[in-house]
Amino acid sequence: MPNDRKGSDEPEIIQAITALVVVPAANADNAVVDVLLTIVVGCGLVVIWRWRRR
Repeated sequence: MPNDRKGSDEPEIIQAITALVVVPAANADNAVVDVLLTIVVGCGLVVIWRWRRR
């Protein structure tokens, strides 16, 4: 798989983050877990956004 394009692996990264977030969220009954997941998702979006801008 050629890696010369800058955004060639974006979908894999986004899918991995989505899988890590959606699976625990489906099992979460706890408000604390929901808040922590929200923070993690927000940080992940910021990281992706900053990574794409380089």
